[in-house]
Amino acid sequence: MSAARAPLADLYAEAVAAVDPRRVLPRHSHIEGVSWVFERGGRRVVLTPPARGTGARLRVIGIGKAADTMALGLLAALPAGFEIDDALVICSSPPAPGVLPAHWQVLAGDHPLPGERSLAAGHAVSAFADAARPGDRHLVLLTGGASALCVSPAPGVTLEQKMAATRALMRAGAPIAELNALRKRLSTLKGGRLAARIEARGATVTTLAVSDVQGDDLSVIGSGPTVRDPVAASAAGVAAETVDAAVVATLDDALAAVVAAGERRGLRVVSLGRSLYGEVAVHAAELAAQLRAVPRGAPTLVVAGGEPVLRVTGDGRGGRAQELALRVAQRIVGVEGVTLLAAGTDGIDGPTTAAGGFADGGTLARIAAAGLDVDRSLERNDSHAALAAAGDLFVPGPTGTNVADVVVALVDGR
Repeated sequence: MSAARAPLADLYAEAVAAVDPRRVLPRHSHIEGVSWVFERGGRRVVLTPPARGTGARLRVIGIGKAADTMALGLLAALPAGFEIDDALVICSSPPAPGVLPAHWQVLAGDHPLPGERSLAAGHAVSAFADAARPGDRHLVLLTGGASALCVSPAPGVTLEQKMAATRALMRAGAPIAELNALRKRLSTLKGGRLAARIEARGATVTTLAVSDVQGDDLSVIGSGPTVRDPVAASAAGVAAETVDAAVVATLDDALAAVVAAGERRGLRVVSLGRSLYGEVAVHAAELAAQLRAVPRGAPTLVVAGGEPVLRVTGDGRGGRAQELALRVAQRIVGVEGVTLLAAGTDGIDGPTTAAGGFADGGTLARIAAAGLDVDRSLERNDSHAALAAAGDLFVPGPTGTNVADVVVALVDGR
């Protein structure tokens, strides 16, 4: 990896570490009396142990691409007296045998589109919830990807219909909040229905979530299986409910870690915050203009994050981070001393093995030397092949967390 790229990869690693549940949950939890408390900034949740003498149990449901690593973080954080009696974890790629306790049930769902495995996962979650008993305490762990990995279609809706509706919205570039609003209406678990199912049996529900959505709204993360949709509740004339829940890691946490790391390295830092929620092409133009405008004289780090909207109209491969990097590269042709990395914090961007890509003033020349046309690549949404030809893919592998995308760029001081 080049001298310009290694620092960006290191900063990406800082972002990921700050939102890795295996680190976050033990680091930000403590005991108060008999209760276990998670507290990070203004986010706080309290879990009291079940009354063992009554036969009550502590049960865990984990759903999401990083549900397995979140479960590992929970195991590292919970003290004696909080032994987990039953657990069901739905993730995209189950860990090797022996990583999680042998009596836990671990299933793989389909992502980004739900499939037969997702349907089987939905049946398993429904059965687990229906086995709740009075006094049981349920801890629900949510991360990005939960909506697709676990599906339970509403009566009269087939899996094929749900897949078709999801695919159409995704290709149209619908924001995750809109996508999850549809999923709630087509589900027997989402939109607070999972919690309602458990609570109807006299048990309680506490939720911990890693947020990959704008605004960190618990009713949107994973389509809110434990939180009633506030819009739907208002339309029905129902008061807003009080939810025992906390978001344990957000994109703000990741960006703050990058800013702090940059300052420790003596860089001048320009933080654009969580600002990337519009069209990929628009943000690429804005970022390129900002990078060109950075005054020289001192090495500068530019930081931003979000979930840009990518409308898929072609038949190529790639994702929003890779296309963002490629479009920035179009606009910094020949500019020296500027290098950008755009990458998903989960280590996966679109249906590829890359997390994202690098861009610098020579990216387009390297693509052209490989015989590819950038305009044609973008027309086909084929950013993956273009960046691969340039040697500009970023492939760190799955990270075990997901708080959307980070963009880090270095402008040297010359």
